[in-house]
Amino acid sequence: MNMKKETIKLVAILFSFCAIGALILASLNSVTAPRIKALEKEKTDKALVEVFPDGGDFQEIELDGSNESIVEAYTVMSGGSEVGKCVLVDSQGFGGTIRMMVGVTNEGAVTGVSIVSMNETPGLGTKANDAEWLSQFALKTSPISVVKGQATAENEIVAVSGATVTSKAVTAGVETAIAFAGGAN
Repeated sequence: MNMKKETIKLVAILFSFCAIGALILASLNSVTAPRIKALEKEKTDKALVEVFPDGGDFQEIELDGSNESIVEAYTVMSGGSEVGKCVLVDSQGFGGTIRMMVGVTNEGAVTGVSIVSMNETPGLGTKANDAEWLSQFALKTSPISVVKGQATAENEIVAVSGATVTSKAVTAGVETAIAFAGGAN
C-alpha cells in the first residue's frame, strides 16, 4: 500500500511540474507571438517593394487554398490601375522550404525575386539568395529552365554551382508565382 501512495505522490509532482512548464511556455508564447508576427509582416512588406519597386499600393488577395505552395498574394496597383501581382510562395529545396516573394507583371514577366527564408546548405545553396543570381529572373516569362554552365536561350537560368536542387526549387517557386498571376487575372 505504501508503494501505491508513493507512486501517486510522484505522479502528482510530475504533473505539477508539467502544468507549470506548460503555463510558462504559454505565457512566453503570448508575449513573443505578436513580435514574431510583426517581424514577418515587416519582411513581407520589404520583399513586396523589393520585387515590385514600381508598385504603389499592394492589396492582399484572398486565397481559396487550392494551391498550398502559395502563402500570400497581392495585387499591385499603380496610378489607380492594376500593374501586376506579388506572390509569396513556398518551394521545396535541398535543405527544406524556401519561401520567396515574386513580382509578376500583367504580361507575365518577372519583376523580381526575394528570398524571405531558407535553410539551404551554407556556402552552396545559400548562394541562391545572392542578388546577382536572383537578378537572372528579371523580365523572364514562363517556361523558365535551369541549366548548368552557360545560358544559351532567353528563358534559361544558370544554376548555382553545386546547388542545382536549390536552383530548381527557386525556379519552381517563380513558375508557381507566374502561373498564379496569370490565372488570377
